[in-house]
Amino acid sequence: MVCPGCAVVSNRVHSRYERSLADTLVGDRPVRIELRIRRLYCENVIERPHEFERRPDRAG
Repeated sequence: MVCPGCAVVSNRVHSRYERSLADTLVGDRPVRIELRIRRLYCENVIERPHEFERRPDRAG
């Protein structure tokens, strides 16, 4: 994963959480979309320590 602030690659997971989108209809069937988001530590040794999250890719 690449930090969006400094473009350094990081694989150190800070935490995970789930988020769900509002229920919607596809055709006539209700659908619930659940996302699992990972927060990672930035491994840039020059900048101050910080975390960032992996944003889901856009469908479309």
